[in-house]
Amino acid sequence: MLAQSTARHAEPPLVFERPSRSGDAPHHVSVDPDSLRPLHCTCRAGQRDIVCWAALQVAVDELLPLARKRWAHAHGRTELEEAAAVYGQVLRRRAAAARVLAERAQRDVDANSFPDPDAPIPYVLTDLGRAEVRAARARELPNAS
Repeated sequence: MLAQSTARHAEPPLVFERPSRSGDAPHHVSVDPDSLRPLHCTCRAGQRDIVCWAALQVAVDELLPLARKRWAHAHGRTELEEAAAVYGQVLRRRAAAARVLAERAQRDVDANSFPDPDAPIPYVLTDLGRAEVRAARARELPNAS
């Protein structure tokens, strides 16, 4: 199987652009043209070698159709084996990227500072609160008789 190094080929990387969610410059995600592996992104996170949402989104949305197309156009046993290996790697990376995106989305939902207004409000009854409830019941009982 071929190594996933960019030094062995002269082809420039594939570049996918995604608009920034924060109003910064758009994300430019570079992808190795042979292995279809995301290499880096031009955003702040990508410059610190952190996988950003744009690179994950490219892995989920864009690379599988390219791998399928490459596999469909492959001729000969060697080319088919290489295309199948790349397709398998793209599928695995796509699944991993989808998991990370789902985990990040759940973390964002959990960290939301605006709770659902229809959700019940959790409370804890303290000793002082219990004493107040007992006092209120005691006040109501003599009036009931």
